[in-house]
Amino acid sequence: MPNKCFSDGCENAARSTAAGALCQKHYQRQWRALQETEEIEQGRSTTATTPQLTSARDALAGALDAAMAEAVDAGNRSAADIEAIEQELALLEQRLDARLQSIEAAAGATVTIETATPQGLQSKQELAHYMLEGFATAVGAGCNVLGVGPAGSGKTTMAQQAAKLLGREFRQSGPIQSAFQLLGFINAEGKYIPSLFREAFESGHIMIFDELDNFSPKALKTFNACIENGTADFPDGMVKRGNGFAVIGLANTYGTGANSQYVGEQLCSSTLDRFATVTVPIDERLEALVCGVTHMGKAPSWNWKRTASAAGIQELCQKHYDKVLRWRAAAADLGIKLEISPRASKLGCSLIRNGFNGRTAFELSVIKGMS
Repeated sequence: MPNKCFSDGCENAARSTAAGALCQKHYQRQWRALQETEEIEQGRSTTATTPQLTSARDALAGALDAAMAEAVDAGNRSAADIEAIEQELALLEQRLDARLQSIEAAAGATVTIETATPQGLQSKQELAHYMLEGFATAVGAGCNVLGVGPAGSGKTTMAQQAAKLLGREFRQSGPIQSAFQLLGFINAEGKYIPSLFREAFESGHIMIFDELDNFSPKALKTFNACIENGTADFPDGMVKRGNGFAVIGLANTYGTGANSQYVGEQLCSSTLDRFATVTVPIDERLEALVCGVTHMGKAPSWNWKRTASAAGIQELCQKHYDKVLRWRAAAADLGIKLEISPRASKLGCSLIRNGFNGRTAFELSVIKGMS
């Protein structure tokens, strides 16, 4: 009497007497799964999802077992043929695993951006830097954020996406060389011509400045006064800062002057003190996705979130404050010129209360790229 089908719960007779053999229905089902798997690998399927690939990959093992059992039972395949088939299917499984990793990486590198239009909210999937969530959280915490990283690391795109994720309008400008570029001016007819910064400041938008480390020193003095206080002196009078106004500065250097790679002005400590500084490295996973290739390395991550309960937040803030005081005293004792003002305490505690762990909050508010 022939064996029962190897598939769980099936009472049909197997196609052969070999152990692990399948009935005709399950045999065909397994090989259809294998064919679908091959189509996905060859790029013919455009709707493949991670569950589909996982299912196809799991079905591969059953298909392999069925093929081997039939080949042995039928006696029409040599040992060399069987070994060749096994090697070919094993290679296919490796390629499928690589494809699965690529799809999972793509899923982890996308973000849903909602934009208000006359037709209502429009959702769009965009590729995103792995640091976007933390970066946006820092801006949403009310901090001015300085993103520092090499050229092409995605700083500008990340700043724009951060504003969109927060549901905020933003204005964007390059480096400012004069006060009138920042504040606007009165023209020959006596009419005030506002700047992008004025629009953002008054309306509570996010202001993005590319190449903050190339601002002129004179413009920085005016800039510092504007972002620190609740009002600013514009050519047409005093203006109250809009609720939610924040600045995102972007730079290739930490404001310590030019280096062997980049030209940059040395920003005064007073300017740097007003920012939480985030180092933005190149996201090689995102680079691979943009190029349409597979990133085989480990997926990058930023461990910025705190795990403490709400009851532990106050303790983390206290520890941050105490550490700021210790560092300030140590810098003074050692004669190190290091600006650690009360803003460092305020910035760090704000970050902690908005989800950052203590270590990352201290890095952003005090360390700021120091070697």
